[in-house]
Amino acid sequence: MASLWAFRFLLWYICILWVQPQVRFPILQTLHIADISFASAILFHVLAVAQEGDRMIRWGIASKLAVALLVLATVSLYMAPFQTRHDFNSMETIWKQVALILLVEATATSVERVWAVLTTIAIATLWWMKAGFRLAAAGESFRGDRLMGPAVGLMDDPNAFAYMVVIIIPLHMYLSKFTTSKWVGKAYLAMVMLAVYIVIETGSRSGFVAMLVMALLIVIHHWKRQKVNIILAVLGVVLIIPFTSQSNLDRVLSLGDSFRSFVLGETKDPDRGMTQDEQSSLERRMKNKDTLRLIKNYPVLGAGVSANQSLHASEYPHAVGIVHCEILRAGYQMGIGGMVIYGSIIAVIIAFGWKLYIYYGDWVEMREMAWTLFAAGVTVSVAGFFGSFPWNPMTLTYCALVSSLMLLSKEHVRG
Repeated sequence: MASLWAFRFLLWYICILWVQPQVRFPILQTLHIADISFASAILFHVLAVAQEGDRMIRWGIASKLAVALLVLATVSLYMAPFQTRHDFNSMETIWKQVALILLVEATATSVERVWAVLTTIAIATLWWMKAGFRLAAAGESFRGDRLMGPAVGLMDDPNAFAYMVVIIIPLHMYLSKFTTSKWVGKAYLAMVMLAVYIVIETGSRSGFVAMLVMALLIVIHHWKRQKVNIILAVLGVVLIIPFTSQSNLDRVLSLGDSFRSFVLGETKDPDRGMTQDEQSSLERRMKNKDTLRLIKNYPVLGAGVSANQSLHASEYPHAVGIVHCEILRAGYQMGIGGMVIYGSIIAVIIAFGWKLYIYYGDWVEMREMAWTLFAAGVTVSVAGFFGSFPWNPMTLTYCALVSSLMLLSKEHVRG
């Protein structure tokens, strides 16, 4: 019973983390609903360990990576060359994400519980979809017509909004296929179409590229069994496009110009000077170069988990601020070790997700959940190249879930 209550409070915490109602309703901040939920989950898990003989930590690959991340972040906090603050508030986000990984893997002890976590994420993120639709309808935008996203801490600009929306698309496709209600299935399919609309309305070209990758994976995997639904989704997207902002549509379709500016440093018309988008691409390119140069010079611990950037601003001027490349951001915070841990997290989701998908051809529930996580991992690997938050709770939760499925797979084989 204690184990069940630990898992229930974990689901409630995940819901709060994804929706963050305390941002919209400040009175909830005084109630500390997230802290109480997470502390309750830990308390009941400890009781389950004492009373029911559960393991405190299930040492899957995700938990091992989480502990490695915590150790490296702590060392960086105290020993990195540009780290001047040494209080744990400077790495609060990281230790919270580490605790989330450990608790998800420790409590997701069955296929049904893994399904429950995925479903909770899908339901909680309906708030994002509603927010995106309402913001677009009301004309609330950022820098022209671009959607900013809902008021939650997991996204703070249009690119982050597009990133997060894209990596939940496979969840909605999964639920549209396995729901017991035909109408609920159609509703989740509608969420996929709404996600496409939102990504276009953010004007995020990186989000659009990630969405194209996701669309290709979905068509390849679901075509035989969900041909009608895919056709309906495509028709729905075609009908939605005329309602999108022309400036955002033009922006996401200017991928060629953006690529030349970002990778090659070229402009479409050198005589007229750079556009705002070309200037942005050039700035990101310079940030990447300076951040990579800093990592090469400080490969062991990087600049620091929350470095004082004024100390390296003169030598690495473009490394000031946040670089829009997750693996470089991980390297900036913790050197080569941080990059290895980040890359390993993505590799675990993709490799183990694919392995489980191939191995369990007859166990439909395991197979489809594994493919959903695999597809999300591939998309994160694309979107993360332009992202700025390597220790994203969505990505880390996916890693914990696929690791849990691997442990369940081993137990199934032994049984």
